[in-house]
Amino acid sequence: MFNFEHNDKVYIYAVEKNPARYKVLEDNIEKIRKNILSEKSFIEVRTVNGDAVEFLDKIEPSLDLVFVDIEKNQYKQVLSFLPRKLSKIGIGIFHNALIPGLDSDTRKFLEQQEQLSYHVVPTHLGLLIVKRFD
Repeated sequence: MFNFEHNDKVYIYAVEKNPARYKVLEDNIEKIRKNILSEKSFIEVRTVNGDAVEFLDKIEPSLDLVFVDIEKNQYKQVLSFLPRKLSKIGIGIFHNALIPGLDSDTRKFLEQQEQLSYHVVPTHLGLLIVKRFD
């Protein structure tokens, strides 16, 4: 039997740039807080109304998991600074790696990276999973 104690908070950031979608995001996160998370929960969800790329670039390092669903032409920009943002166990997951897919410039960039390993999981739309090398 597990006796799990968690002394630290786990922070989840949900970032949305579009004001109308941000309102929907806030409403959904509030429902999660009320219906799923207790006041004693070690999980804290924070919403951010802003640009996800700017947020990721400015946030302190040591992220364990990053799920990215941004414009595909911004993937290379995020991939360039992601190695210094991920924790030693951290991974990044990028949506739509197959449909519409990664452009040739992003694929070439990934192949040249010495700090990242990657794999594209062939789900319906595809997931690009990246892991930092030490």
